[in-house]
Amino acid sequence: MNVNLDKIIEISINILNEEGIKGLSVRKIASRLNIKPSSLYWHIKNKEEIYNNISSKIYSGIKVSENITDPRKYLFELNKQYRRELRKIKDSTEIIKRSQNVCSKRLEYYKVTFICIKNMGIVEKYCLTLANMMNNYVLTFEENSGNSKRTDNDDQFYFGLERIIKGCVIKIRKITITSFAVRGEG
Repeated sequence: MNVNLDKIIEISINILNEEGIKGLSVRKIASRLNIKPSSLYWHIKNKEEIYNNISSKIYSGIKVSENITDPRKYLFELNKQYRRELRKIKDSTEIIKRSQNVCSKRLEYYKVTFICIKNMGIVEKYCLTLANMMNNYVLTFEENSGNSKRTDNDDQFYFGLERIIKGCVIKIRKITITSFAVRGEG
């Protein structure tokens, strides 16, 4: 078997889907690749690098575009894709938490989320906080769902996402109006 980083990540994801994060070990990965654990370190530095690469794979499955006509609808579609990618890998939320990776695809997710939020009329200084809230909501919802492939809780997911969007828009616009009024600008 030809060993390369892609094959290591593929095997790692197979192990995750079969046994969860507790079953993922360098020894097990090496065994499935028919190599010694020490040989695996020729391709990776440590287990964290495996987490980082799996995290990159998750975010790579999210197709982003900067051609956004309706930011609210786009946020729903973006986070629907994010949730779908998380569901493909058992314990994916834990992988994301353990990864130190700020891959380009993860940054794209945040960038387009930021742009959508800003295009909805939110003051720019709050956009990154709200983008983090959305990311954390998706991760927490999936974690609490046990990364299941259930679809019977989709309505709950969308209800919560909509409340975040509406609540933030109302709160931030209220803060903005109040700030302008206090400064005599509105």
